[in-house]
Amino acid sequence: MDRQSKKQSHTQENNHLPNEHHSSPEQEKNRKPWYNQGWLWLLVALLGIGVLFFGFSSLISEIGNTNQVIQEQTEAINEQNNVLHSINEGMQEITVTIQDAISSLKDSINGSA
Repeated sequence: MDRQSKKQSHTQENNHLPNEHHSSPEQEKNRKPWYNQGWLWLLVALLGIGVLFFGFSSLISEIGNTNQVIQEQTEAINEQNNVLHSINEGMQEITVTIQDAISSLKDSINGSA
């Protein structure tokens, strides 16, 4: 057998191999492109879910920290309001005391005159 006849017999043998070893032009035509494979979209979906998970977890952490800072500032403002309220009460007491002193002074000036 010469080389060409060996090639032809080998080609004929390959035509009888199962589909996993041999693909016909029709199978090549019906194959999906690499970007339209299910495993690729599954991988993209998993990556997207992972990014969203880590993004949302860091966002939730930041919201928790912001909430804690707001709580602390609210407590400080409430303390300042209590201090201002007690200062206001003290000022009202001083005003009443001064008004009483002025009234007493007027009465003593009017009584001596």
